[in-house]
Amino acid sequence: MSGLTLKNINKTFPGDQQAIRDFNLEVKDREFLILVGPTACGKSTLLRMIGGLEEITSGSLMIDGMDMTDADPKERNVAMLFKNSVLYPGMSVEDNLTFSLRMAKMPAAEIAKRVDETVGILKIDGILEKFAKYLDRYNSTCRLYIIGEGELKEKLQRMAQTLGIVPNVIFTGKMTHDELLPILSKSKALLVNTVKDNNMISIVEAIAVGTPIVTTDVPLNSTYIKDYQLGIAKKQWDESDLNNVVSNSEMYIENCMKYRYKLSTKQRVEQFLEVKK
Repeated sequence: MSGLTLKNINKTFPGDQQAIRDFNLEVKDREFLILVGPTACGKSTLLRMIGGLEEITSGSLMIDGMDMTDADPKERNVAMLFKNSVLYPGMSVEDNLTFSLRMAKMPAAEIAKRVDETVGILKIDGILEKFAKYLDRYNSTCRLYIIGEGELKEKLQRMAQTLGIVPNVIFTGKMTHDELLPILSKSKALLVNTVKDNNMISIVEAIAVGTPIVTTDVPLNSTYIKDYQLGIAKKQWDESDLNNVVSNSEMYIENCMKYRYKLSTKQRVEQFLEVKK
C-alpha cells in the first residue's frame, strides 16, 4: 500500500454507540504499524473501515493520495489477514486463490491460467515422485491427499497411475477451509516442493494444528522450521527426509504445538511491546 491517511474518522453504530471518535493517522509508504489496545476499543472496526468492509460515519480516508472514503473494497487494493484463519473458511482452496482476481473482474480464462501457473510453481508433480519412492522404500500403506480441481488434476492422476501409486493418492476435489483442517491436523506431514513461492500460507496453517512440514528452503517459513525443528527444510528434500519426519513424528508434533503460540497475534503484540520498552 502506498501511504494511508485518516482524518477525523468517526464510526457510530445503531443506538448512538460510538466506536471511533475523531481518529487521525498517517502511515507512510512501506511503514510498519501495529495497533495495540484493549478489547472493544475499536481496532478491528478501524481496520474494517480501511478495507472498505465497514462504512465510515464521518471523516476521510486517503490511500496513495486518493480519496477512498466511499470506495468499494475492490478499488482500494488492500487486504485483510484474519486473526484465527489465514483463508476464507467458507471457500474452497481454489476459490481462495482466485477470490481477488474474480473481484477485479478478470476474465475466466486468465484466472484459470493464473491458477495453473501457481500450481506449477508449487511443483506438485515432484511431490508425487518423492512420495512414490517413500512408499517403495519405507511404508507402502501411507496415503497422499491432493486438494483441488483444475486441468493439472488429470495430469497428476495419469502420473500416479504411471508410478503405480493410485491406491495411495486421494484426490479430494474442492474442499472448504473448514473441511481441510481435520485432514491437515491428522496428517503426518505437509509436503511442499515449491521453487519460487516464498510465502506459503499453508505452512502456517499446518504448524498451527501441529502438523510437521517437509519443504524446500524457498519459503520464508523455512528458517524457523529449521531453527525450531518443526520438520525438514532443505534445498532438495527426498523420501528419506519424509521418513525422518514420519518416524519421529511425536517430537516434531510437540515442537509444532510449542511453536504455534509464536504465530499468534498475542505473541506478536507482546514482542512489539517488549521492543518499545
